[in-house]
Amino acid sequence: MKNLLKGNKGISLVSLSITVAVLLILTNVVIYNTANSLRTTKLNNMQADIENLRDKVSNYYSQYGTIPANTSIEYTNIEDIKASGVISEATDIGPFYVIDLAAMENVTLNYGKDYEKIKNGEATTQDEINQLKDLYIINSTSHNIFYVQGIKIDDETFYTDYSAEDTDKVAVQLHFNNEAQETQGKNINQIQPGQISDKNENYEDENGDKAIIPAGFKILSGAEIIDNGLVIQDKDGNQFVWIPVTNDAQYIRNKDYVDKEISSVAYTDTGYLPEEIQPQAEDSSSKNEEKEKQMVSRAGGFYISRYEAGIENNELVSKKNATVWTNISQANAKLEAKAFIDNDNVKSSLCSGIQWDVIMNFVNEKMDGNSNYFSVTSYLEDRHRNTVEKSGQNEEDRVCNIYDLEGNCNEYVAERTESSNSYILRGGSIKNDENSFRSASERYEDNGGGSPETSFRFVLYMMNNT
Repeated sequence: MKNLLKGNKGISLVSLSITVAVLLILTNVVIYNTANSLRTTKLNNMQADIENLRDKVSNYYSQYGTIPANTSIEYTNIEDIKASGVISEATDIGPFYVIDLAAMENVTLNYGKDYEKIKNGEATTQDEINQLKDLYIINSTSHNIFYVQGIKIDDETFYTDYSAEDTDKVAVQLHFNNEAQETQGKNINQIQPGQISDKNENYEDENGDKAIIPAGFKILSGAEIIDNGLVIQDKDGNQFVWIPVTNDAQYIRNKDYVDKEISSVAYTDTGYLPEEIQPQAEDSSSKNEEKEKQMVSRAGGFYISRYEAGIENNELVSKKNATVWTNISQANAKLEAKAFIDNDNVKSSLCSGIQWDVIMNFVNEKMDGNSNYFSVTSYLEDRHRNTVEKSGQNEEDRVCNIYDLEGNCNEYVAERTESSNSYILRGGSIKNDENSFRSASERYEDNGGGSPETSFRFVLYMMNNT
């Protein structure tokens, strides 16, 4: 009996351990492959959503000439998408907006459920909407679409249907259907948002307001309503906002915009106008003022740089996220502004004091996606942040699509005071203390030498009006 039992040894401990190890490996492989398959399915679903949305947005744009989005509220919670490398500094240069799914017909998506909170009124302010991530957003310039939450596979998160290597190559071309436009009673012959003009073109928005689009510029989609701040952009990404002037009575110095009684002694500077505009008697401030007014009245308005003057590769720019050009004297600001663009169609100069007042009149009491009305004669503490930030960072200081009229830097204008022969700064101040708060409209004196807190803003004149 003992010999019989000795011959029946059974499974050894080593064999059992090997068997268990193999089973664990196989189980892990199955679990990993299943999980990876699920992640891949999620990625495919997101990419299918984007392809579907791209078609729907294109059809909407073809019919209405604009993107389906609420362009009064910019979506700014995009740092993770930027970090992934799929947002291009060359093409995705406009604001991002949440795609309005309700504006399009028969939209069925796998993701984007947080849109219902916007649709149902649970999220209405910019802060509330920026907390949502299960959303699809669109860039107003490139029309590229991104899924904010992203799909994570291993250590990489995907936000759109192309890789970082293809970022600068991607830009969706949307086209407006002229027949649809004609049906809506719009002018089918005028330049449309997204089209680059080859000459100065007349433009009339859906409200009947008018502007001139200069040669080499295009209207940004989603920013084509003049009363909201029509935005144009050149081939290098510089952006400007149209300030309409429909009658001479609008083009005057406003003596009510003052804290220090400077308006009564302020007068127009000399030497700031382009050569073809400035009067022969360059020492006459009144003649400079009159020539400036003639050019603006003839065109029905002028363009102001959307951002404070920026510096990029030692050149003047008007771009978001640019380093603001500080420590520049008023005299050099005049030179740089004049040199920005100078051709037969468009010329540039430093913004004048009167032009600043016209801008103040245009933007006063207008709301641009913020919870506070923008009043040019009072200040909001949130706009004064104690440090010079890159251009366009403060959403509380955006009105009619123009940034930093009150906050960030003081800004030189082409204006002086007769009594002390000093130069005039406009706009607010970065300083966050009660004694230094300044409203957007205020005038205050400076020696013109520049400082770390001082910049400038510049304008475009239309030369050949159609």
